[in-house]
Amino acid sequence: MFLTKQKIKIVGFGFLLVLFGCGVQDGFAPGLSSSYFLYMASITDKNLAAYSVDLGRGTLTEVPGSPFNAGTIDVFSATDPKGRFLYVADSSGSLYGFTIGTDGSLAKMAGSPYTIPQPSGVAVDPSGKFLFVSDGTVGSCAIHGYSINAATGVPTATTQGSFSVGTSLATIVASPNGTYLFATDLSDGIYSLKFDANGAVSTVGAFAAGSGAESVVIDQTGQYLYTTAIGGGVRGFTIAAATGILTSMGAASSTSGTPQTVSITSTGSYVYVVSQTPNVITAYKVGSGGALSTITGSPFANTGLKPSSGTIDPTGKYLFVANDGPGISIFNILSSGALSAVNSAPVKTGTSPYFGFAMKRN
Repeated sequence: MFLTKQKIKIVGFGFLLVLFGCGVQDGFAPGLSSSYFLYMASITDKNLAAYSVDLGRGTLTEVPGSPFNAGTIDVFSATDPKGRFLYVADSSGSLYGFTIGTDGSLAKMAGSPYTIPQPSGVAVDPSGKFLFVSDGTVGSCAIHGYSINAATGVPTATTQGSFSVGTSLATIVASPNGTYLFATDLSDGIYSLKFDANGAVSTVGAFAAGSGAESVVIDQTGQYLYTTAIGGGVRGFTIAAATGILTSMGAASSTSGTPQTVSITSTGSYVYVVSQTPNVITAYKVGSGGALSTITGSPFANTGLKPSSGTIDPTGKYLFVANDGPGISIFNILSSGALSAVNSAPVKTGTSPYFGFAMKRN
């Protein structure tokens, strides 16, 4: 697999995992330079740690210059499709923009950070033309739209600017077809939104998704959407390609404890939900029509403590879990979808790591 394009849309909490690379061949021999990088924010240390990822061993190595300054409460991130730019939402009132060096190092964009009252999520459309930021400010929730400068990555407000929607917005994700946005709302469920060629946003509808809908992910075909809620469980929806309307797959699939984030493999075969209490990962197989069934052996014990988020690398080989313990747990995803720990103890990190993954691969 050389220079094969593969994209993943993932939304999660604060630990910023941005994986991207090119020139990686099938097999991922140990020590192979993959040009995959992982970025993890620490709420307590107020910085952004960066690691290169060895897909042969599943190991992490901190990159030069790490950690980088990135605000106070970094909870979500997204990259452009080519992996040149990284955008980090700081819920204390800022959006940080970075250019990504060939060695994984970060440099702030001109004018960064940019002021946004309470950013709760960030997404880049598949074309890399637009950046959308959900704003969870109580009483004035909105989706802020920006055009991305193709050369510098600097965001500039679209003509529409902001679109008011929701009462308690959380995360946001763009559909693979570059037509829709889906924003979770702690009070209202999930909003389906459409954006046009100028980045202007309009509402398709609001759909019930349990108590406290939060994390959300879409499979790469754009057919299925999964979301977790504070009230428990993971819910599945089918997405109507022509309208953006969501149709529930039925009752929520049970999770162990209170779910934190949901992730899906690039093949769309498996879904994983990280839960903090108890300290486990629930694994599901995606069946006909997107229906979920629990994988044998699930839930799987986490090797760290107090997991805050999880994400899957673009090859679908590893699941990374950020722990408030602190540290990063790494699991090998077996052909059955079951998990096997790569490291018996988490990779040491700064205090209070908090994931917000955005992953892509060239």
